[in-house]
Parts: sequence; C-alpha cells; structure tokens
Amino acid sequence: MKKRGFTLIEVIVVIGLLSIISIYFMPSIQIALKLNKKSDYAYKRNYAMKSAIEIYQNKDIGEYYENIDGFNLNISITLFKTGLNKIEVKCDDFMLDMVVKK
Repeated sequence: MKKRGFTLIEVIVVIGLLSIISIYFMPSIQIALKLNKKSDYAYKRNYAMKSAIEIYQNKDIGEYYENIDGFNLNISITLFKTGLNKIEVKCDDFMLDMVVKK
C-alpha cells in the first residue's frame, strides 16, 4: 500500500521556508503599498481637478473655490484671447490648466 499525502515534518519545513521568504520580501511589499497609496491620491486629485474644469468651463471670469472629493481646489478663470477663456485649477502644489471656448 502506497502512502498518500505529506508527513508532518514536510509541512513544517514548507511553512518555515515560506515564512522566511515572506520576511525577506516584507519591506518591498510595504514600499509597493505606499507607492500605491501615493498614486491613488494623485489619480483622485487629477480626477477632481478635471471635474472642476468641466464644471467651470461655462462660468464667468473670476476666482472660485471648490471642494471636490475632499480636495480644496482654487479655480481661476481668465481671458486668454477673444472668445477663449483659460481655466487654471490648483490643488496642493499641482496645477492643471485648459483653454476653452466661451
């Protein structure tokens, strides 16, 4: 009769090896998670800024303040050329601008 399965020693050795490998890779996993949070923040900020441009493209020239998705945005609409307005949206140290037709 053939034995099927693994012995207790084999299972313990595999668990030990997996734990040693996971300890080795833990710092790189934590760095990857931090980078993911930063990129998620940047994505949400850019989305909020693009939304502000869409919302304010038909507004009059002036300064506006808006909170979209928890981001405090400073929106500035100025005359670019005749028939064109420039919309600048600032958040933190990042700025997004676009020229739109009036």
